[in-house]
Amino acid sequence: MVDFPLLQRDPDAGRYAAVHHPSRRLPTRTSSVSSGPLAVRSQAYDLVLNGTELGGGSIRIHRPDVQQRVFALLGMSESEAHARFGFLLEALSFGAPPHGGIALGLDRLVMLLAAPTRFAK
Repeated sequence: MVDFPLLQRDPDAGRYAAVHHPSRRLPTRTSSVSSGPLAVRSQAYDLVLNGTELGGGSIRIHRPDVQQRVFALLGMSESEAHARFGFLLEALSFGAPPHGGIALGLDRLVMLLAAPTRFAK
C-alpha cells in the first residue's frame, strides 16, 4: 500500500497528527507542507497480505528545514523540537542523503502461517 497522507486533523487535540509517521513527501505531488498539509502524500508504504499488515516503512525526511516545518505542523514549538529531536535535526544539517527502509513484522507472518484455516476455501 502506498500514497499515505502525510497528515490528518486530530479533532480532540485540535492539531495535525501524522498518519503513518512523518516521512518525506512524494516528489511528484504539487502540494507543499506549508500551503496544503492535508493534501500532501508521503513516501510511506506498507506490505499487506490478505488484509494483514506484514511491515511498513518510508523514505525519511532528510532536510532539517522540512523536518522542522513538519514538527511545527504537529504542534511542536521550535524549542520543544530541539529538546526532543535536536540530535536528528543536527545530524540532518550535515547533509544526509535520502534514506529509508522497511520493518517487517515476523510475528505477524508467523501468525498467518500458524493459522492455515484462515486461507482454506
